[in-house]
This record gives sequence, C-alpha cells and structure tokens, in this order.
Amino acid sequence: MSPRTAKSPSLTLTRQGASQLKSQLQALKDKRPGLVDRLARARSFGDLSENSEYTNAKEELDFLDNQIQELEAVLQVAKVINNKSNNTAGLGATVVIKNNSRQITMTLVSHWEADPLQKKISIDSPLGQALNGHKKGDTIVVDTPNGPVTYTILEVK
Repeated sequence: MSPRTAKSPSLTLTRQGASQLKSQLQALKDKRPGLVDRLARARSFGDLSENSEYTNAKEELDFLDNQIQELEAVLQVAKVINNKSNNTAGLGATVVIKNNSRQITMTLVSHWEADPLQKKISIDSPLGQALNGHKKGDTIVVDTPNGPVTYTILEVK
C-alpha cells in the first residue's frame, strides 16, 4: 500500500475516500470465508509439508488478513473532512490549472485516495504540495525530472 503507516496521527481522508476504503474493507471481509474454506479443504489433503494447495491458501489468507488489518487501522485513526475549499487549494478541493494552453481539472486527496486516472492527485505529491494553500490566479512552479513546470490556477472549487 503506502510507505506511511496507518498509525500516522495526521491521516486525513475526504468523505468519498473514507467511503471507498470502507467498501474495499467490506469486500475483503466478504472474501475471507471462501479462503478459510479453501484452507480447510487443502488441510484435509494430508501431509502439509508437500501440500502446495495448503501453502498457497495459507499465504493468500495471511495476505488478505494483513490488508484487512491495515484498512481497519487506517479507518480507525483517519480524520474525515468536509470537501470545502474556501477558495483555497487543499485536501478535498477541485482545482483547475493551466499550463501553456493545456487545462487540467483535478481533485486533491490523501495518498490513500490518489488515482491519477480519475484525476485524483495526492496532496503529498509534488504537484499537490505546490498547489496546497494557493488560490485562483496564483502561479505555481513544480519541479519535475524534465525541469520546472509553471501552472496558473484558474479555479478552486
């Protein structure tokens, strides 16, 4: 998942992000009984030392249990915020930026919610950090591997 630990005291999620993590957690919990049954069937095959079905089922169940524990820990410590922007770019704000003639609309979210394909950018990313705290009309510069890129903020919702 993320190099950050779920026990981070500053873990903040948008309402939508918290809802998505809860749904993901429930899906994992719903999958668990099937894996437990698979493990029990594999155990009944006998000698566990050479039982690859048992080994695979046990590894999958361990992995699933770790995912469940991690999501439970995240949801337990997360602070859920309202997606209000006060016209300032920050967590939960939708921002429209322009670079040259290209216009981009994105929502700033926590690293747990980030999905660049859905235009959800982590506020911890270089672009998210550069946008954070700025308002409509501000110009920001983001350092990239290809050099600095300048953006103008057209709108903050």
